[in-house]
Amino acid sequence: MGPQQHTRTDKKKRLRDICERIWNVRYESEITEPWIRKFIKTAGMQDKRTEDDYFKCLIDYGFVRHKVRSIYRIDKSKMPRIRA
Repeated sequence: MGPQQHTRTDKKKRLRDICERIWNVRYESEITEPWIRKFIKTAGMQDKRTEDDYFKCLIDYGFVRHKVRSIYRIDKSKMPRIRA
């Protein structure tokens, strides 16, 4: 058995799931960086490099936008299961 290949859409789905989990717990569109990292860890990304990668991808793919200092805003339009 060889290594499992991950696709970009799989990663986007995991990122969307993380954001939906954040929204279901917090019910707010603004969140701090430590909270985002906490939800990434609870999604099973325990390795620091993986955590950093997922945090960066949340921003790069537009799921989360930087607002001020360590405060970020969740883009609800990227999550179809959440009513904006």
